[in-house]
Amino acid sequence: MPECGHRKGAFMAGRIVQEQGYERFVELSADYSSGSYYGGIQVDQTIVGFEQGHITLFKLNSLDDRPTNVITLSEQEMGALVEAYQTYLADMEGKRAAAESAYQARYGSGCGSSEDFPF
Repeated sequence: MPECGHRKGAFMAGRIVQEQGYERFVELSADYSSGSYYGGIQVDQTIVGFEQGHITLFKLNSLDDRPTNVITLSEQEMGALVEAYQTYLADMEGKRAAAESAYQARYGSGCGSSEDFPF
């Protein structure tokens, strides 16, 4: 965290912030903090915009006039991203299960749980 402030709170929302025609903007997350340097509340938001043919991710900060990061993905790129992330989650679960199985085989089931194993 920056030295000038401390984290007040964060939330994951997924709430629709604007919808018009075939466009929808959804707030994925927001983080509120106060900083003595600015003397007020700072809000960091991640917004996704769904439009025909592409998806745009915005990283916004209440202290900036414009988005700090903007990434636009085509439908194909977004599909590849979702598929890659789902594959990653499945692979990591497989690694965790294999590590837990190896741990159980080596130490038995009475010597701890998967929380004791570093994977």
